[in-house]
Amino acid sequence: MLLLGAAGVVGLLVIAAGYFGYNSLNKGFYLAAEGEKVVVLKGTNKNLFGLSSSSKAPQKDQPDLTLADVPNPDKKKIRAKSIHRDDLAAIKQEILRLESACTIRLRDQDRTVVIIRGEGQPGCPAQPLVQDPQSGQPLPRPALSALPATALEEAKSKKYTTVAEAVAELADLHQRAESCKAKPDQGDCPK
Repeated sequence: MLLLGAAGVVGLLVIAAGYFGYNSLNKGFYLAAEGEKVVVLKGTNKNLFGLSSSSKAPQKDQPDLTLADVPNPDKKKIRAKSIHRDDLAAIKQEILRLESACTIRLRDQDRTVVIIRGEGQPGCPAQPLVQDPQSGQPLPRPALSALPATALEEAKSKKYTTVAEAVAELADLHQRAESCKAKPDQGDCPK
């Protein structure tokens, strides 16, 4: 009888340890790279007996952020899964910090329009993006000579939060330039 009671106590201790161990492993959130996309994972960035102890956070909590949007030191941390916070609110604050770390602007270069990220900012190499980080496709380079000056100045005056926003603006400018090439006497097309 005493042996049975001791076995029951040991069993309860094992169950309690398992419960607390599981909860501590599934506590918190961290950032990781999924291809070129930054994703939020729930749990810990550590493996237990070779098994992952994390899962992807719900879609509503996923950022619209790619590795191209963040400074180089943070890219390394994201790839290493070392940006970990205790709760979702804290990881969302971290995402906001990353989104505003490198300014993204449209600039004219070699008589075309390009996206420049991090111009004059430490850790953000100011070089033109040549391909869309999400699709991998080459970015259009609308010719300055085919664009209305007002459209270009308006686009250049904006700060874009993500590369995706700047890519969408660049695609609109490219479409406008192509339209002006096809029909140069329309609206505000350069003559």
